[in-house]
Amino acid sequence: MSDDDKKKPVSPIAVGAICLLAGAGIGAVITYFATKGSNTVSSSSAAVSATSNGTAPSVFVPGWMAERTFHTDAIVCPWTTTPLNDTDCQFRRSEITRMRDAISLCADPLARNMESIGHRGAALVAPEETIKSFQIAVDSGAAFIECDAAVTKEMDLVCRHGVCDLHFTTDILQRPELAAKCSKPFTPASNGTKASVSCCTYDFTVDEMMQLCATMESQVNGDATRAEDYASGQPPFRSIGVAKGECPKMVTMKEYLTFARSKSVNVIPELKDTTENATQVFLATKNATIATLADKFAQYLKDANFTAPFDKNFKDAGKKGNLGVMQTFDRRVVKIWKQNNKALPVLYLLETPMNSTTTEKDCATPADCGSPDVLRDLMQAGVEIFSPAMNSFVAAENHRFVEHQYSKDMKAIAADLGLKDKVFFGSWSLERSGCVSQYGNATFNAAAGLGSIGGCGFYYSSVEGEASFGQHEDSLLMMDALFTKAGIVGLFSDFPATVSMYSNCVLNKK
Repeated sequence: MSDDDKKKPVSPIAVGAICLLAGAGIGAVITYFATKGSNTVSSSSAAVSATSNGTAPSVFVPGWMAERTFHTDAIVCPWTTTPLNDTDCQFRRSEITRMRDAISLCADPLARNMESIGHRGAALVAPEETIKSFQIAVDSGAAFIECDAAVTKEMDLVCRHGVCDLHFTTDILQRPELAAKCSKPFTPASNGTKASVSCCTYDFTVDEMMQLCATMESQVNGDATRAEDYASGQPPFRSIGVAKGECPKMVTMKEYLTFARSKSVNVIPELKDTTENATQVFLATKNATIATLADKFAQYLKDANFTAPFDKNFKDAGKKGNLGVMQTFDRRVVKIWKQNNKALPVLYLLETPMNSTTTEKDCATPADCGSPDVLRDLMQAGVEIFSPAMNSFVAAENHRFVEHQYSKDMKAIAADLGLKDKVFFGSWSLERSGCVSQYGNATFNAAAGLGSIGGCGFYYSSVEGEASFGQHEDSLLMMDALFTKAGIVGLFSDFPATVSMYSNCVLNKK
C-alpha cells in the first residue's frame, strides 16, 4: 500500500455532537477518522475547537464519547424531592455545570497534559495494548501510555494486561493450531460444568503471538460448547468501531518503548503477574526468578533512555517525554527495583486499602498490601508514587465528594517520614466499567453511540448512591475530588480524552 493510500480517510465512524449552551453557540466539535487498512494512524492537531468557518480538525478520538463530558443531560439529585431548596443538590448542579461549561468552551481540551494516563492505551474504544490504542491515547492528550508487560516463551516481554488473558483479548480460539498450545486448551461446557480455557503469553513465542489479532477485551460464554463461541464480544459500553474489520497486532515492550519515543510521550509500564504461581513455575523451567524479569524490565527502560527522575520537577522532564515509571502490585519486585535500579522511578499499585491497625502480616500475598507498615517501608526504600484505586481516595459526605481517610493517612505517613515533597500519589481507572443506572439515560450501547460510563461499580463504591448516581457527569466530580482534594498527580483512564479535557479546561485552565 502506498503512503498516499494510508493517509486517505474513510467515512467518519463517530462524529462529535455540538454542545449548545445558552448564548454560547458552538462549544466544540470532535471528529474521528479511521485510516484505511493500516494498524498505524495519522491525525492532525489535537485541538478540537471549531474553526471560524465552522469546520473542525480531525483528531483520533471518537466524538460522541468525548461529548458526554460536557453534554447537557439533567443533573439528578435522587435523595431529595425538593432540589431547588436543597443546598447539596444546588452545589452538585453548580459544580457539574461549572466544569461542563468550561470544557464546552475550551480552546485546546486535548492538549498534552501530565494528568492524563492512557490505561492500556485507550481501552474503551480500541483493542488494548496495541499501537492503535496507544495512538488514540497520544492524540487524546495523555502524557503517559501504559504497557502491561507479560513474559513470553523465550523470556521476552509483550504488552498484555494479564499473562493468561489471550483467550479473551485475542482471536486465538479462532486459530486451532495455536489454541492447541495453550496451557489449558478449551474444554467445552458439559453436564453443568462451565467451559474453560487458559492461554498464556509464556505458552508462545513472540513470532507466534504476532500471528494473532488483538481484540477488545471480551466477555466469556461459560456455556460454550465450541472454542470459537467462548469469547462473546466486548461489553456494550465499549466501542468496537475504531478497529472494526482490522487485525491490530500485539506489541512487544521494546516496540512500545520505540513508539513512545517517536511520539515524545512518557511511559508507565507494569510488570504483570509475578505473584501468580503459574508464572513462577514457568520461570523455574527457565532457571529464572521474578528478579530476572524485574531486571530485564528495568534494562529495557534504560536502553530506551526513559531514565528521568520523578521528583518535584517531574513535569519538566515529562514535557520532554523522558519519564519512565515502573509499576507493580508486587512489593517484592518494588524492592528489587529499588535495590538494583534505584534511580528509576517506581509506582506501587494497591487495590485494597487497610486501616491503621493492620500490618503486613494481614496481607495474604506479596501483592495488594496497603498496610501502614508496608507503605512506610516502601516510602523509606525510595518508592516515588503510590497508586490505590479511585475508591481509596474519595468518600461521600452530605452527598458531596470528599477526601477518603485512607488518602489522608497515606499523606500523613509521608509527612511523618519527612518525605512530603518526595512521595506522590496517582490513581486508577476512570471509565473502566459501565453501568445501568435508574437515573438519567439507562441505554448503554457504545456501538449505537449512546450510553454513559461512570458513577457506579467498584471504582465508585465509596461514593455510589451517596454522592454519585450513575451519570457520566459524576466522572467530573470524581476527577475534581481526586486532583483538588486528594492531590493525585495522574489518573489512569480507559478513555484518556476525558481526563485531558478536565485537566486542560478545568484544573489547569489558563
